[in-house]
Amino acid sequence: PSSRRPERPERVDGIDAASSESVPTLSDERGDSKEAAFSEEEARLLKADRSRHTLVFGIVVLAWLALDTLTKNYFNGSYSMGEVITGPLLGLVRFHLVHNTGAAWGMFGDSTFLLGVMSLIVCVLLTVYLFFLAYRPNIVQVVGAALVVAGGAPDGGDLLRLYYTGNVKYEGDHIHNGRDANQIMVTSEDGISLSEKKVLLRPKDYPSDLTRHVRDPKVWEQGGRYYMVLGARRSDDVGDVLLYESSDAVEWAYRGRIESRHPFGYMWECPNVIQVDGHDYIVVCPQGLPSEPTRWQNLYQAGYFPLPRGILATTQVDETSFVELDWGFDFYAPQVFKDEKGRCILIGWMGMPDADYTSAPDGLAWCHCLTVPREVTVGEDGLLRQWPVTEIDGLRGFAEPVSPSAGAILPHHCADIELLGIEGNLEMGLDGQLELSFSASEGLLRMAFADEKAASGRTERVLPLAALHELRVLVDGSAVEVYVNHGEEVLSTSWFPTADTLLVTLHASCESARSWEMGGEPPRA
Repeated sequence: PSSRRPERPERVDGIDAASSESVPTLSDERGDSKEAAFSEEEARLLKADRSRHTLVFGIVVLAWLALDTLTKNYFNGSYSMGEVITGPLLGLVRFHLVHNTGAAWGMFGDSTFLLGVMSLIVCVLLTVYLFFLAYRPNIVQVVGAALVVAGGAPDGGDLLRLYYTGNVKYEGDHIHNGRDANQIMVTSEDGISLSEKKVLLRPKDYPSDLTRHVRDPKVWEQGGRYYMVLGARRSDDVGDVLLYESSDAVEWAYRGRIESRHPFGYMWECPNVIQVDGHDYIVVCPQGLPSEPTRWQNLYQAGYFPLPRGILATTQVDETSFVELDWGFDFYAPQVFKDEKGRCILIGWMGMPDADYTSAPDGLAWCHCLTVPREVTVGEDGLLRQWPVTEIDGLRGFAEPVSPSAGAILPHHCADIELLGIEGNLEMGLDGQLELSFSASEGLLRMAFADEKAASGRTERVLPLAALHELRVLVDGSAVEVYVNHGEEVLSTSWFPTADTLLVTLHASCESARSWEMGGEPPRA
């Protein structure tokens, strides 16, 4: 037998190789105690980190929401849409005020039900991951997540969608052939850069009894669904409106059409939908109506049909219920939207396509602008009223009386003139070139040009009116808008004055007559 001492059996990871049983050692016991102490310290640090991150997360969310609300309230109340705001650094930085009425996520502002649910789910999942699944998130991740939840960072779902008609013309008459009218959509994340065009509807998607004239999409959301109206010209030269429906505002299905009982013009273009105070109206611009002395006096008209049953339940309208929106020379294709205050706002194009009047002094056929924004409300008779938005009043400068027998002279052609409590007849002139007159016995209000240079082809428009009580005249350079009886009727026209000052002549009996310089110095204290 060998005199060597027997070797100790090898150990593998603390397991006795001979007995296959765990044999604790002094070093193992020390390691276990160190590991236990380390685990306790790690848990304590992790708990402290989560508490600190929770505090930071909450502070950032609340601070951003407060900052978001305060800045929006300030800028919406102090500046106009699109106004250039001079920033710090001695004016080296400038900003444009644009619309953003709520936080990025739908649950903090106006949204569809689906968008609100999606926003809530995403925010909850993000918060759960941050505080329960992520091992040791750093402070940058915490602050970034807080900004997303608070709406301070984009969620990738907010897109501006622009819909328009893309016409492709070939050889032909461009009415029954030789034209493809396609409805196109582009999107933008910043209101500046546009996506590639996406064709939504082609001629094959329209009813077969139409000409190649289908245009002017108007899209709105109602009851969680999207709807689109299109103006159309049938093959028998009768105008109507097409109605489409969608769940995502991209894929559209034909729903039906709205037509008149009897033919009412050969084309209805520029359709729009007004929904205010529980009432629905369909706006159209009929082409081909015969001009008459006291109605339909322009080449093309712009007006609306009341829809007692609502837009989605209406398939036919009574053409005799058509109401003109503006009785002046220059008004067409009005656009309607709701602002962040819930007001229904209308802006019209102060122009008239294919008209035989132009501009001065260059005689340009296309020399147009837009009306001031008008708030649309419903009168007691169920008809629409239009009135300049209240923000226009903020442009008023010094107030000056207008003599009911002599008038007034204003320093420039930017003025707001108001006559209240009018009784009987009225005669009012602007520079002796544009005249407004009301005959109580005839029940007619006339807008007539007395100077060819200022008129550039415009002559006279006549408004049937039972009584005249109030008159508001906005003069803005080459644009004049006349509001009758607090917006019951409106007359808009372009004119081209030649004098440096504005001469207002007035012969009327009224309780109050005054004027304001517009866009000049602030009102006197």
